Amino acid sequence: MPQQTNLNVAPYFDDFDPANDYHKVLFKPGYPVQARELTSLQSILQNQIEKFGQHFFKEGAKVIPGNTAYTRLYYAIQLDNNFQGVPVSAYVDQLVGTKITGVRSGVTAVVDSIILPEDSENGNITLYINYLGSSTTNNQTQTFFDAETLTCNEVIISGLLGNTTIPVGSAFASTIASNAAATGSAFSVENGVYFIRGSFVNVNRETLVLDQYSNTPSYRIGFFVDEEIVTADLDESLNDNSQGFNNYAAPGADRLRVSASLFKKPLDDFNDDNFILLATVINGVIQTATLKTNLAGGYHNKDWTDILARRTFDESGHYYVKPFDVSVAEALNNQVGNNGIFNAGQFTPGGVTPTDNLALYKLSPGKAYVKGYEIETLNTTYIDVDKPRTTKTLENQNFIYNTGATFKINSVYRAPTVGVGNTFVVSLRDQRVGVNSESAPGKEIGLARVYDFRLESGSYSVSNANTNQWDLSLYDVQTTTEIALNQSHTLTVPTFVKGNSSGATGFLRHPVSAGTAVTVYDSKGTFVANERLSFNGLEDGRIAIAVTENKISNVKSVYGSSNTLDLADGITGVNTFSANILQSNKFTVGIATISPKSGGVSTITAPNQLFPGTVIKENDLVRYTDTTPGLTEDPIIARVTGVGTATVSIEGVATVSGIASGFLPATTLNVTDLQVLNTELSKSSDNTLYTLLPKPNVSAVDIAESVITIRKTISVDIASEQLSVAAEAGTNETFLPFDDERYVLIRSDGKTEQLSSDRFELSSDGKSLQIRNLGTDNSGATLIATLRKTNPTSKVKIKDRVKSVIVDKSRLQGSGIGTTTLNNGLTYGNYPYGTRVEDQLISLNSPDIISIQGIFESADTSTASAPKVSLLNIISPSTTTSDMLIGERIVGQTSGAVAIVAEIVDASTISATIATAPLV
Repeated sequence: MPQQTNLNVAPYFDDFDPANDYHKVLFKPGYPVQARELTSLQSILQNQIEKFGQHFFKEGAKVIPGNTAYTRLYYAIQLDNNFQGVPVSAYVDQLVGTKITGVRSGVTAVVDSIILPEDSENGNITLYINYLGSSTTNNQTQTFFDAETLTCNEVIISGLLGNTTIPVGSAFASTIASNAAATGSAFSVENGVYFIRGSFVNVNRETLVLDQYSNTPSYRIGFFVDEEIVTADLDESLNDNSQGFNNYAAPGADRLRVSASLFKKPLDDFNDDNFILLATVINGVIQTATLKTNLAGGYHNKDWTDILARRTFDESGHYYVKPFDVSVAEALNNQVGNNGIFNAGQFTPGGVTPTDNLALYKLSPGKAYVKGYEIETLNTTYIDVDKPRTTKTLENQNFIYNTGATFKINSVYRAPTVGVGNTFVVSLRDQRVGVNSESAPGKEIGLARVYDFRLESGSYSVSNANTNQWDLSLYDVQTTTEIALNQSHTLTVPTFVKGNSSGATGFLRHPVSAGTAVTVYDSKGTFVANERLSFNGLEDGRIAIAVTENKISNVKSVYGSSNTLDLADGITGVNTFSANILQSNKFTVGIATISPKSGGVSTITAPNQLFPGTVIKENDLVRYTDTTPGLTEDPIIARVTGVGTATVSIEGVATVSGIASGFLPATTLNVTDLQVLNTELSKSSDNTLYTLLPKPNVSAVDIAESVITIRKTISVDIASEQLSVAAEAGTNETFLPFDDERYVLIRSDGKTEQLSSDRFELSSDGKSLQIRNLGTDNSGATLIATLRKTNPTSKVKIKDRVKSVIVDKSRLQGSGIGTTTLNNGLTYGNYPYGTRVEDQLISLNSPDIISIQGIFESADTSTASAPKVSLLNIISPSTTTSDMLIGERIVGQTSGAVAIVAEIVDASTISATIATAPLV
């Protein structure tokens, strides 16, 4: 942009026109020199410089660094306008660059700039400062006190005071009585050169205060460009000085001056004729970086950066250097925790007021190249986006629930209780079921609950029920960890166990009475050997000298004997359920030698270098084939009872016809197919207790006319070769037609009844089921049936809008109230971990919590409570707090703060949790 001052007027008459292509003024002897010719000579040269400059620089480009800076925290201190009867403004300008100190606070700062009373919005002398140090007394006070006198590290000259100077260390002013410390905002530029209007213009160091006492300014900031003609009347240095002094009788030529100074404009002022934009600040956040140098050139290109951009885009396309992380935020802040960006009445970046129907895309600062051009944001950027509010109805949608963690089992004895909502628990055991199916085998190494139990092998085999394969679907699977202590301990259930080094945690599975063996379940993390342990938050010298972490691969069978978590070995009854888990090949040893059985035990040796190594351990199962004449064709399966450096001791498992033989050889046996077995879960794409809907964004689900398939456990009796009473379906339920995998009937003695479609009789409406030709009478049989349920109803949870939990228990002996106690207001006792004040984790004793409104501690021995609010002039039918509802919101009309009613204390007092700033 060329200069805007028109010089083709009297008295200059600069008629230079680039279109004439004049490049020189040629003076001739004998011809007088015209003033306009001298001016045109300068215009010709300036035109050449301008064209050259435009080749390399855009208008407003920085040539020699005059870097800019935005200061959002421009600290200020307001002073009394008079000190000891003398105007401070008479000498305050001398403070710039000096160090000042607060007499009482001890805080030190350097003065950067000043504002006089007539320029201050508050009418006070204001010093803008950079704090150097906090209080020398407490290292906490960081700002000057109100009504505090200040001293300076330099002598201040003041002829208005009795003394002509104010000595170093003497008070020169005092801060105002209240709110003396403030925070403003500023924009500054250093000395430099900018290309402006065809000239290279000097820019002096300058600081522009944006908002004097606020750090949330909103302005367009840049250079105000001023062109002015300076005459000798304005600048006496333009007079003739040939005699060694300025000759006022011989004024010199006028000058054209171009200057640039910092200037701020409202965000909606886009009249930029004399303005060069440097930055934009909105609500205290800078939006635009300072202009960068741009070089020009190239045919059909605005400048040569266009050429570079085109080449960059051709070879690299769009790409980012620093990614722009994108998240979604609420536009409207509801003042109770939704973290909305804008308050009601403000404007979003899109220029609209925020509502519940508006969201924002939140883009983090980043840098990218788009079509070869550099795009960089220095602060978070928000983009308005309407929330989706239109819906499409999809009918007859099918989705299948896939249960995870499924075992394949055989040798099934009786049936478990299936489904969610019961207390039946199965114990995961480390040995196979023995001869007595009602006795718990081995030891427990985990727990689980049963979701489903169904025949997997197709039709049911009557000739050998043990060979039938079943699917046992589990949830809430928890394996145990066994810890050996360095000294005996006595513990009760429940006890919370924590490894102080590993951070692992778990709960005690069984009580311990003066023992060193501890078993924990529901473990989080991994316990390690030689770490100190804490029990219920107390460390008492116990150290874990050994840790055994059981895994699913160690499980050999499942066993359930009651409807409670407290399973005990040896407890039997009509609820006893047991089964062996089908094993998979873990490792093939191959060639091996098995010694003759002695005392029920044989030993195995093998040339395989990895045997036994770490691939085999106690209670593992091994399998091989014994072709000795007279033996069954069932594979030999044995349990490992001991592992040596080169041998493994085994004992035979209980023989199950068609599944496994526990026969051990009487003479040395050489085999070629020795395998080590372990347990594997069936593969599942979904191991959760819920299944995602087929569409990701669902506003509502109407199940009023839906159909679901369910499994139910029904207790039945058999009499006269049929069910004594036909099984009845529940409300909106019907029995499905017979299929081997849909129905299971197990007698109380553990035998599974063979079922077929010819034995089933369904009523015409499917509500009643009778099974005939069942053989001998039996009481307490279990029928697992598959039903279709129509018009299911959603489970309704009633929300407690506010619920309080008082934590007043303690693990400290002597807790209580009074001089003979610790006087802490707490109750000592053997309370579970998580219910005592000293516990690191506190249980809220509720499975579903939307948000925590507040945590409050009593300052004395009284019961803790949320902050109390006293109300006056209550406008309600009863004019008391009794008309208020627990959980409703109250809003302060002055503060705008939002609180939630937590408790009605009395007729005029409530306790409330403050969701935003405190009420006033």
